[in-house]
Amino acid sequence: MWQWLVAGKISAVVTSLVGNESNGLSLGTLLKTGGFKATSLGVVFLVGVFLSRVLGPESYGVYIYAYTIAMLVGLPLHVGLTLLIVRSVAQYQQQERWAHIKGIKLWANKLVAGGSLLMSLTLFLYFTTLDNEVVRITHYLSLLIIPVVSLAAIRTAILRGFSKPIAAQIPEDLVRPCCWLLLLIFAIYLREITPQLAMGTFVAAGLFALLVGQIILNRHTPLAVNKAKANYDSRVWLKTMMPLTLIGGIQMLNSQLDVVMIGAMLSKREVGIYQIAAQVVLLIQFPLIVINYIVPPKFSAYFMSGDKKSIQVLILSTTKMIVLVSTPIALFFAFYGTNFINIVFGLAYSDAYTSLLILVGGVYIAALIGSVDFLLFMSGHEAVVAKGQIAALLINIVLNLLLIPLWGISGAALATSSTIIVLYIYMGVTVWKKEHIKPGIISLYQSKN
Repeated sequence: MWQWLVAGKISAVVTSLVGNESNGLSLGTLLKTGGFKATSLGVVFLVGVFLSRVLGPESYGVYIYAYTIAMLVGLPLHVGLTLLIVRSVAQYQQQERWAHIKGIKLWANKLVAGGSLLMSLTLFLYFTTLDNEVVRITHYLSLLIIPVVSLAAIRTAILRGFSKPIAAQIPEDLVRPCCWLLLLIFAIYLREITPQLAMGTFVAAGLFALLVGQIILNRHTPLAVNKAKANYDSRVWLKTMMPLTLIGGIQMLNSQLDVVMIGAMLSKREVGIYQIAAQVVLLIQFPLIVINYIVPPKFSAYFMSGDKKSIQVLILSTTKMIVLVSTPIALFFAFYGTNFINIVFGLAYSDAYTSLLILVGGVYIAALIGSVDFLLFMSGHEAVVAKGQIAALLINIVLNLLLIPLWGISGAALATSSTIIVLYIYMGVTVWKKEHIKPGIISLYQSKN
């Protein structure tokens, strides 16, 4: 009986916080999306725990560094492109421009295929100069991440544009991490886990998820799109994509710059230790990750219709959910982070706590400000955001160069958190000034007064 009463109370609280369909955010969609994201985050977290314990800080750092470099190099192929696809497909569907949806789908695949080949060949030539065989082979295998992740991102973006957030999550958030975990468990019975094997199993899981994603996309693509003759608006797409790519690329570089600079200025061991803090802090970002997965198409549609009132209601609802979920998680890691790291990851990673504490502060403040980046994307202010991202990147680089030699990985964490806070405050103020929309915690505060 008490389980039913607790479940009923939670359901009532969540319903009062997020509202219903009239608020623009379905409780069912939110819970389903949250369930998928929680499952994905949980499995990825388990994989991180598994690899960190089996590989140790040094080898784990080799894997993380190779993965990070491959992801950063592949950014120009899919970051801006996926933002363009989500916004364009949502608009084209509303306008029933089926030929344009087919056109952007084919155009995006060709762009990614050609770009992946060029980038992979260029990096391959560079990686041949690496002396350490383990590092070199791990980097070779990481080249396959570029086309696999980029093509998968296109399929996910199209499904999100169709307002199918649940279907969009299945390949990358459920199939890939679960498949990767199973492959690692199977592999440990056959041989010793190495950075090369960890990278190879990740690529294999990604290929399988890509196949599943294509099947799901085929199932959810409207029949009118399949029947239409592709209509290409390449110049407009490319023109729109460039600032989005700049914004998304700089944003991702900002998020990974700490890892890259630690690897360049310190050692792979420090990379492995720092990654633990970065991985744990994702738990605080969880509600914002879920919300950012659902709301962009809704923002786009509301901006097209001029319905800013619905946007404000949606922001208020999502901010309440972020506060409800992120606050207790942040407090837990602030007080019990050391014990958590030692028990879950092992004593070899205990030095990650200070970095974790610093990152928790920056990420929590950003979460409270909310989805201001997507608000600016979907309202056509890409150039404004680009300026902020460039300034943030420069600040991040300077702070990392100054603070890493002084305080090691804690300095990198301080540089990252400071940059995040400055950037999100800038974007929040910009949303308020240009669109007269109150971001995140401001909307929540004013609703109480």
